[in-house]
Amino acid sequence: MAKTTVKNTTKSVVVLNESQAGILRKLCDLQPNGSYVVSSQLNQTYKEYLCVSNNCNQFTLSSDDLCEWKEIVIEQTQGDPGKLAWKGTQSRTTTSKAKGPNPAAASGTQPTQQPTQPSSSLLSKLSNRVAGWFHETSRSPQ
Repeated sequence: MAKTTVKNTTKSVVVLNESQAGILRKLCDLQPNGSYVVSSQLNQTYKEYLCVSNNCNQFTLSSDDLCEWKEIVIEQTQGDPGKLAWKGTQSRTTTSKAKGPNPAAASGTQPTQQPTQPSSSLLSKLSNRVAGWFHETSRSPQ
């Protein structure tokens, strides 16, 4: 079981909700400078945590975010004081550095990730074949 502390460093109340399979459940009202410990199973997927402020500003934390970070801080963005963002401050791995403010998460989009290498030779063969097929069809006259 992973426990993650979510801290509110804003000047407004942030409501923390848990969502899974279309069911939304209120966990708590995070007061300014307050914190809440979220317990999650490492094998639980498709669970999200919706954070909503007084001015209807919202963003989502995924179960993957909670598994990656021991501590997450909610803060207001510097460019737009009304927008909320989050940053991970204590990673579960010792080699990761703190993630900067994540306005992409606050706007509802996911941050970009680096592509990973295929884990098996079958996956590698399939991806090469599909890429080759797209390359051939894009060059053929119409």
